[in-house]
Amino acid sequence: MTVVRRTAMVLLVAAPAIYFGLDLGGPYLQRSDSFHTLLRAQSLYTNGDWLALYSNHAPTFKKPPLQYLLTAVLLDAGVDDELAGRLPSFAFAVALVIVTGALAGRLAPAKPWATFAAMALLVGSTTLWENARFAFLDTGQSFFLVASFLCALLAQRDPRWWIGAGIAVGLGFLQKTPVALVALGAWLVLCARLDPVGPVRWSRLRANASFRWGAGIALVLCASWPAIQIFRFGADFFDEFFVTQMFDRFGPSVDIRAVSDSTALPWIDWIRRDSRWIWPAAMGLVPVVLVWRRFREAASLRGIAWIIVAMLVSFSLAGGRLHSRYILVLLPLVAALAAVALAEILPRAGWAAILCLGLMATSVPKWPKLRAEAYERDISEPIVVSRSFARLLEAGENPVFIRPRKAFFPSSAFVYYANLDRAALLVEAKNLGSWKVRARRASLPPPYLGMSHRRDLDRIRRKIGNLEMVEVSESYAIWRAGADADDGLPGD
Repeated sequence: MTVVRRTAMVLLVAAPAIYFGLDLGGPYLQRSDSFHTLLRAQSLYTNGDWLALYSNHAPTFKKPPLQYLLTAVLLDAGVDDELAGRLPSFAFAVALVIVTGALAGRLAPAKPWATFAAMALLVGSTTLWENARFAFLDTGQSFFLVASFLCALLAQRDPRWWIGAGIAVGLGFLQKTPVALVALGAWLVLCARLDPVGPVRWSRLRANASFRWGAGIALVLCASWPAIQIFRFGADFFDEFFVTQMFDRFGPSVDIRAVSDSTALPWIDWIRRDSRWIWPAAMGLVPVVLVWRRFREAASLRGIAWIIVAMLVSFSLAGGRLHSRYILVLLPLVAALAAVALAEILPRAGWAAILCLGLMATSVPKWPKLRAEAYERDISEPIVVSRSFARLLEAGENPVFIRPRKAFFPSSAFVYYANLDRAALLVEAKNLGSWKVRARRASLPPPYLGMSHRRDLDRIRRKIGNLEMVEVSESYAIWRAGADADDGLPGD
């Protein structure tokens, strides 16, 4: 049976990894944030400054550097842009499936099929495989979160694993956010309260040398990047990284939104879009674990259930703009909890594996569409035009890119493919009225060399006057605007 189980787990991981991984180096990234990943990675090795991230020739503080470092190493080694951008996210996704199964196995060591069941539920997530192929940071963040919980559980038998937990927490911060630091810390407190005589007690942890080392490593890794950035760039880093990206986005909204509002509980829409069968059923087991006496002694599992509840509350109250991919930080914990609960409730643990495999099968018909979406837009034309733009840019001209209203070619893609030697003025076609303000703030006066979609040219002319056409393709145009361009722009 052990051989059968291990073979089944290998096939469960290998099948989607091969299916989604064979064309990982296909053409054209498809999301704006994917190009931000390439831009920030490119800045590391082209600038020779590995302790700061730049975008459009200005320091950027939105995200920490870990995945950008991995991508930069691949780019520097000559790996194609698209593959270098996608490979770290994809590798983290495959590793996430494995550690999720290992977490379930550690939560229920007497139910070995729980490992397979948890992996099957997560493999069925369309959000996982979508994000694995878009050069996003979320698969890595989720991997380090789950790895930190796994190491903490292993440390209850071998304290040296506390060092691994500290490394996972620190690397999770360097990947995207301190969610692993907050979640694992809260879980330790919950476990101590739920089982006062259990292995997770502050007095016991404080006396453990490995725990002290792990905590120290976590704090050093978490503090290192903010300390370097604040030392080099001052308070701007704190305002952008902590205030804008975390507190403003995830802090409670000033308005108490009605439950009937579609944005009041965004995670409901997220899980419906992912799988209407898997996650409603899996999340339905969270209250079962919390209230059923059968799980009263399972402090570790109940602690994870409370962490899941806390994350859902955080998503529900967040006042900033949220993306559906954020649910990925939650799904592995839900998969592990649901697999363990089913393995405990059903007469045979193998039945849990079969049930979860059946739930996973409901999402498999979506896989061809997911695979096609990674390459659905052809942006070869604006890429060629962007590279021509770089050749046409003359000394004394400031570059301008007008992001099209309807066609897909984000400003981050233009900056990456043009690879200019100076900062560009980036304006959306629908917000041309902000051009003058942006130009003054960025100290980018005319004359300009601009690139825009041809359908936006009339609107641009109405705003700034005559344009000298330099190069025109089927859909895009490169043009010049002289020193009098500023006169036609709206004032502050």
